[in-house]
Amino acid sequence: MKRSALIKHLRKNKCKLFREGGKHTIFWNPEKRNISTIPRHNEIYG
Repeated sequence: MKRSALIKHLRKNKCKLFREGGKHTIFWNPEKRNISTIPRHNEIYG
């Protein structure tokens, strides 16, 4: 999956940018109180 598609999906599901880490971007969902850590690579494998 492309990183941009994952970020678009997170924002569509009401996730907010929490902070930028050294090698990751961290999103937070205030409704579910979940944190998602996204690595800074073009392709993300699960």
